[in-house]
Amino acid sequence: MVAQKALDEKLEQLRHEYERLLPRKLLKIDEAWRDLRNTPLEDSNLKLLYRLVHSLAGSGRTFGYSLLSEVAREMEVLLLEAEEQGLPMPDALSAKVKDRLQALHKSVSHKDPHVEAVNLANLQLHRGPVGGHARLFMMSTDPIFAQRMRAQLNYYDFDISLFTEPNTLLAACNEEQGPAAVIWDLAGDELGQAGAPTVKIGNRAVPSIVLIPRGPEADRWLNAIKAGAAACFAKPLNMGRFIEKLHQIVCPPQEEPYRLFIVDDDRVLAGHIAAIMEKAGMVVQVQNDPEKALQPLFRFRPDLILMDLHMPQCSGLDLARVIRQHEQFVSTPIVYLSSETQVNKRLEALDLGADDFLIKPIPYRYLYFSLSSRMRRARELRRYIECDSLTGLANHTSLWQRMSRALAKAANNELNLSFALLNIDHFHDINEDHGHAAGDRVLRSMALLLQRRIRSYGHVGRFGGEEFAIVIPNQSERATFEIIEQIREDFSEIVHDLDLHAFHTTLSAGIASFPRFKSARQISKAAKVALLTAKKTGRNKTITAPRNLDELREQWPDHRATEPEAAGTAFLAKHAQITLTSDDSASFTPFSLNAEDDTFSFEENTSPSTRDEEPARPNPPESHQTDANNRQKVVVVDDEREIREMLVATLGDMGYDAVACADGDAGFDTCLDLKPALLITDLLLFPGIHGFELCSLVRQNPELKHTRILVMTGVYKSYRYRLEAQEAGVDIFMEKPLNMDQLITNVKQLTGSQADVHGSEHA
Repeated sequence: MVAQKALDEKLEQLRHEYERLLPRKLLKIDEAWRDLRNTPLEDSNLKLLYRLVHSLAGSGRTFGYSLLSEVAREMEVLLLEAEEQGLPMPDALSAKVKDRLQALHKSVSHKDPHVEAVNLANLQLHRGPVGGHARLFMMSTDPIFAQRMRAQLNYYDFDISLFTEPNTLLAACNEEQGPAAVIWDLAGDELGQAGAPTVKIGNRAVPSIVLIPRGPEADRWLNAIKAGAAACFAKPLNMGRFIEKLHQIVCPPQEEPYRLFIVDDDRVLAGHIAAIMEKAGMVVQVQNDPEKALQPLFRFRPDLILMDLHMPQCSGLDLARVIRQHEQFVSTPIVYLSSETQVNKRLEALDLGADDFLIKPIPYRYLYFSLSSRMRRARELRRYIECDSLTGLANHTSLWQRMSRALAKAANNELNLSFALLNIDHFHDINEDHGHAAGDRVLRSMALLLQRRIRSYGHVGRFGGEEFAIVIPNQSERATFEIIEQIREDFSEIVHDLDLHAFHTTLSAGIASFPRFKSARQISKAAKVALLTAKKTGRNKTITAPRNLDELREQWPDHRATEPEAAGTAFLAKHAQITLTSDDSASFTPFSLNAEDDTFSFEENTSPSTRDEEPARPNPPESHQTDANNRQKVVVVDDEREIREMLVATLGDMGYDAVACADGDAGFDTCLDLKPALLITDLLLFPGIHGFELCSLVRQNPELKHTRILVMTGVYKSYRYRLEAQEAGVDIFMEKPLNMDQLITNVKQLTGSQADVHGSEHA
């Protein structure tokens, strides 16, 4: 009721604003018509007049001016005819346009007696996710079975109350906050042939899950289904399948609110749509200047883009062309909302990648359901791409992107962030002894446990194989350790079963945190070393990574094991530098063989970019790291391989030691390691952090205060972005395609000066 009242007040304010601006809109139309009459061959005047009239045709009816919309649409048709015939406009056609213009002014006094009311009750409001903790009631006359069920369900964060009498359970439902579901154990004859009592709390029917003895009789199954049971299971239970189904019933998937990005130069109409969609549960951002839409689009990451077709300086067709050039928006639905009636224009819009074309004015319910259905399908498609097919958790690539965003937010706001890697112990033996189906069941149980425990803390994903990763923002290292320890202890008590063969297993975990480790790759590597230490020192434990990782490696047993498999594992754990490449796959840095003792030397082959265990030697306060030949270091960041290679080759010829990185995360990591004299970066980077965020991270880090920054871009060329670059601490701003002579001059200028003044500008 409160939301409906607030929406009504907001829409009334927008109607008054539309009325206030209407005389100004008509004045602009008069001026455009006058300019067209004075310069009858100027095509731009005709296009401007058409756009202004088009705007009235699409917005008038929404705000109670139906006659205004009709007259504007008639005038719009005449202007299209003039465009087809070519300028100058014939006298007869000009007279018709003048007549409709006069009618347009008169129509302002004709206001609709009633405007379509927006009733929130007619919309399926989109609500956010609910908590994972759920209260259950269970009726059973078998106390041993009931206590075992309670123990297993408690590990998955279900709070269960036990009852031995149906009437006692039903009475408890009415005395206090009712349960999310009721479990009926029909192993005895206490309920006869009845399925199970129906439980209602007020008007809400509580889901019932019925446990039935295994056997050929179908009567009880049929009675349970007729009584409205949500699910039936035969005893003895397959606990893994039972808990998965219980989780689906009690905690159905809850979507985050849909995210809608509106591009329309009509501020009042865009505000009207935004107000309705926000009250319907969507998160909405409006951009009235299409030329400035791209950067907010990257930051907002919408589920759907709704835009007008006719806008000043940049049409909807041109903006769609730009948006579709970027990989992350290839599958984002684009819907046009316009009063355009020309079939060819609409077909052209669809051919450029638009998903739908809606005609103004449009009933708000039709608009809501049209947009929400497309957003839902887009999310389902994205879920197939971003989620692991077995567990339903985020896959490696998706979780790594979330990790990068969370780390950038933590750095900007000076918050903590923890990262944990969890690995199921002896998983190979589980597959060998119990079969791969049992291994899959263990993975699904692990995923469900993490999902229920971490959903209120952070992000969970499957990193690969039997390894899972957790990103927990804004939590101290100690708090994260306690969370992971509780998960580890509970997981060791969970019963895993397949075809009635039950067993237990354990997990090992490694934790690393920000700000102890500065970049995503350093955090991931440190957590991996901590995890390997837990594996090497007995398994079934949680270890937190210290700053000096050698403290952990010293705990590892001698890598010269007698068993070939153990030796291979120790070799990889001790000598492989694990990093994440730009395509988010795991890779190992090269290692060399010592001919004298046939052993691998970890220390001798550790690359500078990943050596966390050896403190870096302090640099002179006013200088940067150089190599043995006194060459200054330059880091180049660009997601286009050809540009990276060209710049590295050019800088090498100039006498610099240039290092190339394919994304912003790797670029920041490399800057932390090398302390370069100069960072050269593109602004539009994918995946991970973009160029502006990279520049801000570099400028905020005291260790990189002497690093100069040169940015290059082929997209963010307006003066506004130059100012934003200056605020991010950029020294020189260059546009693509690059002028190589100017680039060489700029590089020499920046590396030859140690001044702390930022903001020079070169186009």
